[in-house]
Amino acid sequence: MLVLEALLILVAAIFLVPFLWLISTSLKPETELFSRTIDWIPSTIKWSNYSDALNEFPFLRYFTNTMIVCIPVVIGSTASSSFVAYGFSRVSWRGREALFLVVLGTLILPYQVTMIPLFLLFRNFGWINTFYPLIVPSFFGNAFFIFLFRQLFLVVPVHDHRCYDDVVPRPLEGIQHHVDDDRGYCEYHHFLD
Repeated sequence: MLVLEALLILVAAIFLVPFLWLISTSLKPETELFSRTIDWIPSTIKWSNYSDALNEFPFLRYFTNTMIVCIPVVIGSTASSSFVAYGFSRVSWRGREALFLVVLGTLILPYQVTMIPLFLLFRNFGWINTFYPLIVPSFFGNAFFIFLFRQLFLVVPVHDHRCYDDVVPRPLEGIQHHVDDDRGYCEYHHFLD
């Protein structure tokens, strides 16, 4: 056991070396950046390198743009792909397997085949030079994510999940409400939790 722990510490140290080198290099003056000797501790520590880097480029603008795109894409991809995958794995309907094969077939399409039609579509929508082409398609599912979610849903056993009264929405008056609807609702939310 001691040998295994020593080996793990050694491997962790190997993976830590590039990070330590990154920190060391970030604090060096410009004259020491490309020296032929390996100096782990800079001769003079320049904390101003960080503020210079932030002022050289509009870092805050870049970070904001990244968040504007990434947050909706993560939400859209997770929501849409998991809904579709749940339907492919837990709901029985005619043509389910054939349609799933079609979805998988879209994975082998090279991006170059769809690039020009997508550009024309986005141009007709007036989305050129906007974030919409990066965000909106994620709300329509991704074949790879659908496949991954489906595989997850298939390996998790089906249980009779009991939900609390405050979790299951109350049926509207005049609309027939079935116990199976509650089970599907609870099961889906159990997977996403």
